[in-house]
Amino acid sequence: GKVRRVPILRTSYRGADYLVALAGESQWVRNVRAAGGRAVIRRRRARSVHLEELAPAERPEVIAEYLRAGRRRSGAEASAKQARFYFGLDPDPSIDDIRTIVENYPVFRVEYLPRRDRQHSKNGSSMSYLKPPALTRHVINPVVSRLRTGGVATLTIVGRNSGRPRTVPVIPVEVDGIRYLVSPFGESEWVRNLRKAGTGQLGGKTRTESFRATELPMTRRPPIIAAYRKSARRDVDRYFTRLPDPADHPVFQITPTATPPQTSEDG
Repeated sequence: GKVRRVPILRTSYRGADYLVALAGESQWVRNVRAAGGRAVIRRRRARSVHLEELAPAERPEVIAEYLRAGRRRSGAEASAKQARFYFGLDPDPSIDDIRTIVENYPVFRVEYLPRRDRQHSKNGSSMSYLKPPALTRHVINPVVSRLRTGGVATLTIVGRNSGRPRTVPVIPVEVDGIRYLVSPFGESEWVRNLRKAGTGQLGGKTRTESFRATELPMTRRPPIIAAYRKSARRDVDRYFTRLPDPADHPVFQITPTATPPQTSEDG
């Protein structure tokens, strides 16, 4: 749960910045994935970013540009040593040569987040969060969790610090046959717990099912958020008015696991 810093070079290619993992499946790569792509890049000043991992087929051109930039920056001899040392390639590799090694070298596209409405946690990580009113947290949520009306389900996740199950009411939304969870409040506790756990349970009126969660990159969130707002209506509109940027509303795709569904206690 601590902030980790690592030196890294950005590579610019076709109007976007990228990060290339020279050591392959390194610790910072695993940390970025666990954080759902959220990170802070510092050069003179801190910039909150979202890092979107490229599919292997998209990586060769970026890695090639990384090597070309190294040649311009440090010279041909240093670039040749880098190609051999990090990638195991010849001094002047072709795109076809690079394609043979891309599975082992993650590449991330850097998406810079807007600075407005951005807060920071105590450990310095970027976050935006609207804390629900006390009435909602202590009275309304327990009631709707019990009744499970109006599309409400109960989300149960293991707490990232306590290790104990935590339950909160949510409104799942279905788009093109796939279900999603959207956080109207931003970086809420259940978001951080689910990001760490990766799995949870969703309880309806008659059954409880286990699922695996995959956080969506920001570019895929808008249609899911739009469907969620239409489903939840006025109950959530004020939160999206205060935090209008999709970057502030984590979205998770939920996929049922093989664990058989359980009958709910009140079913």
